[in-house]
Amino acid sequence: MYKVSWTSAVFKDAEIVKTRVQINSEDNLTIITKILDGNHTQKSEDELIFLVLEQFYQDTYPNRAENEKFSKVDEKLKLVDTKLAELDKVKKELDITQGSLMDLITQIGGGALAETENQNKGGENNDGNVIRN
Repeated sequence: MYKVSWTSAVFKDAEIVKTRVQINSEDNLTIITKILDGNHTQKSEDELIFLVLEQFYQDTYPNRAENEKFSKVDEKLKLVDTKLAELDKVKKELDITQGSLMDLITQIGGGALAETENQNKGGENNDGNVIRN
């Protein structure tokens, strides 16, 4: 665990623009001093420790944000792959169901559907001069 040793404000034109913070480990073997953008003089000790450690991590491992984004993209790709596999499975099941349904229709219908004959006469050619009774 860490504790805050001291904080100080960095002024520009009578305004606090940065905050200098030093934290120490409990055994005082590790000391980290960072300059944070903005006014953090009113923050709690826990918040300051978090901000200093976060800044230290970003300075030490500059590709962190990039690596985290790649991790998120990898997670999304895995999810997409899973959904595509599920979709393929559903499509195969649908094809099987559709084939079974067509077989059933063929068996019930005797193999061929007969064309019905129209009993109504007249009006086959609609040329606009059809006389209706």
